[in-house]
Amino acid sequence: MSNPYPPPAPDANPYAAPQARVADLQTPLSRELASRGARFGAAMIDWLAYMVPAAVLWGLVFTALRNGHAPQATATTTLIVAGLLLLGVMVANLILVIQSQQTIGKKLLKIQIVRGDGSACSPLRIIFLRGFVTSLLSGIPFVGGIFALLDPLLIFRDNRRCLHDDIADTIVVNI
Repeated sequence: MSNPYPPPAPDANPYAAPQARVADLQTPLSRELASRGARFGAAMIDWLAYMVPAAVLWGLVFTALRNGHAPQATATTTLIVAGLLLLGVMVANLILVIQSQQTIGKKLLKIQIVRGDGSACSPLRIIFLRGFVTSLLSGIPFVGGIFALLDPLLIFRDNRRCLHDDIADTIVVNI
């Protein structure tokens, strides 16, 4: 005759995978996040580093054309000088990114790009993920405009990260 009561269940399944309790480990940042104002100021300084030489050169072109100089020679000279100035700013930024993970604006405002956990950030991550990928995304018709608008607006979150920071897993901190 069969027993109407099943045997008691064992306390643990001997065939189950081992259980472990894992806490989410987060190391606290040793440095303070850069303020939104400092990041905005650095972006404006970087923008001016490119735009002021261009504006001065265009002013020289218009002055030369108004004074009757040959338009083609003036335009060619201006493009060469503008290209050299632009190249100079790009090289300065590249050197700063390689040496200290900063741009001209970030250097002047004493802020720096680091990884999300606070460790040093490689120049390739800054150049390609923060710069190149976001430039490509911004260039997509229609979607790029939305991306370009959304990217800086996300800085108003609690973690002060823009969309390009999320893509590259970076943060900007005070030095």
